[in-house]
Amino acid sequence: MDYDKQPINVDEQVALLQNRGLVIEDIATAKLQLRNISYFRIASYLRYMEEDRQFHHYKLGSTFEQAIDLYLFDKELRQLIFKAIQALAATMSCCLLQF
Repeated sequence: MDYDKQPINVDEQVALLQNRGLVIEDIATAKLQLRNISYFRIASYLRYMEEDRQFHHYKLGSTFEQAIDLYLFDKELRQLIFKAIQALAATMSCCLLQF
């Protein structure tokens, strides 16, 4: 499979997002989050803020921090759901063993 896009570093990722209209209030923190979470994972939360999906331009007032808030909410929700599923699985195992 051929890939047309070349990898870009974190500074270039920040510049790309800003050129597309995304407001980044704390650039140092954004760079840290891009390194730790990854551009592509964060980009999946930025899709909801896109005004133009073809060129990935963001709606006026959209911020990187809003995308991070969505990511953190989703992460916490997934953890809560997984914890509930584990408890349900344990309960069901006990119930099935009694029959």
